[in-house]
Amino acid sequence: MKKAVIPVVLAALLLPAAGAGSVEVRFDYPHNYATGSSYPYGLFPTDLDGDGDTDLAVCDHIANHVAILLNNGYGSFFLTGTYPVGDYPLRVFSADFDSDGNSDLVTANHNSDNVSILLGNGDGTFAAAVNYAAGANPKSVFATDLDGDGDADLAVTNMSSDDVSILMNNGYGSFAAAVNYPVGDYPFPVFAADFDNDGLSDLAVGNYFSSTVSILWNRGGTFADAEDYPVGNRPHAIEAADFDGDGYFDLAVTNYFDSNVSILLNNGDNTFAAAVNYDAGGYPNSLCAADFDGDGDSDLAVLSNTVGAAIVMPSNGDGTFGAKLDFTVGTNPRSMDAADFDGDGDIDLVACVGWTYDVAVLFNLTPVECPECPPPCLRADANDSGQFDVVDVIYLVDYLWNNGPAPVPCPE
Repeated sequence: MKKAVIPVVLAALLLPAAGAGSVEVRFDYPHNYATGSSYPYGLFPTDLDGDGDTDLAVCDHIANHVAILLNNGYGSFFLTGTYPVGDYPLRVFSADFDSDGNSDLVTANHNSDNVSILLGNGDGTFAAAVNYAAGANPKSVFATDLDGDGDADLAVTNMSSDDVSILMNNGYGSFAAAVNYPVGDYPFPVFAADFDNDGLSDLAVGNYFSSTVSILWNRGGTFADAEDYPVGNRPHAIEAADFDGDGYFDLAVTNYFDSNVSILLNNGDNTFAAAVNYDAGGYPNSLCAADFDGDGDSDLAVLSNTVGAAIVMPSNGDGTFGAKLDFTVGTNPRSMDAADFDGDGDIDLVACVGWTYDVAVLFNLTPVECPECPPPCLRADANDSGQFDVVDVIYLVDYLWNNGPAPVPCPE
């Protein structure tokens, strides 16, 4: 009787247990929240009122203000006020500029050639903006400590003057005059990270018309001449994370006209490997890196303007990425970021949606992996050794043909 069912039983034993394998990333449908804006363009998630929840600051480049959306603690947002800034703000960033423990804001104002600083009161309200001159037509701003004094300084890309402005923090939330460093043609995004692990934040700048990324090595508050690396056509957004687990920050760059994202792995010797490109939907204009599936690797989410979706690219942990997954955001999205908005421990997404003049929050629904749980049971592992090998085949043959001991069952 047993011999008659050998093929069927072996086939069943060699199948992996249900649920084994990698977890697929899942996101909910978009939940939209009004910004009181005519055209929300840039956003930044951070705790603005000191309650431990991640709130949103959203800049509107038509109304020339920043909208504040406070989180109720469960991932719902409420507009609590708007604050005037400079002319045509394209990006907003948050840091503690005056060292009082509160989140402050900075915007890059394209038409007024300056940045606006709004000092936070700690309760979700802000003082009136103070403006500081940058270069010609600022596009993006990044705040971090650039001179090692513990204060958050500013790096601002200037599209029409082809440079990046460095504004050092005087320590009380005011800034010194800009010092400008040349980069490529028409710089768009800027990202600061310690690319050479020397304890100083370096800069990566995406140059829209020259289709390159400029790396500026930090020399203690001043910067070396830019070193350029080719990427795709019209780099629009940039992000740094350790994609291959070697302890060095790598780069991801969206290429607007090529509809892909370039990955430049850090060689660890002050150079980057040649770009490797991945399809990223039509006209990708923003991206963010985070561990969306809970496996410890930095995944990517890329915002596709034409598809109106977040394109999630799960990391393989070695600097390569798996098949992309699309999640609807809305029509004409402009920028995107990631944070845990509902306090459940996983990373959600948020994007500015131009067509509906609001922000869309996509809650992460990815099944939680359990690092402390026992490994998946393989039905082919007949002797429960933790692996399938020739001993298991002998064990199964002995059971089927010679009335040997039954295979160890998988737990229910």
